[in-house]
Amino acid sequence: MEKSELLAWSQWLRFSLASWTHLGEFSGKKIYWTIL
Repeated sequence: MEKSELLAWSQWLRFSLASWTHLGEFSGKKIYWTIL
């Protein structure tokens, strides 16, 4: 895997994680943990 691909993947992963965390806080901890 090239460095550029790895960088793009890490950026996407960080964005995805932030989105899920925000979604969990928005929906409420109960719903968030139920999904997990």
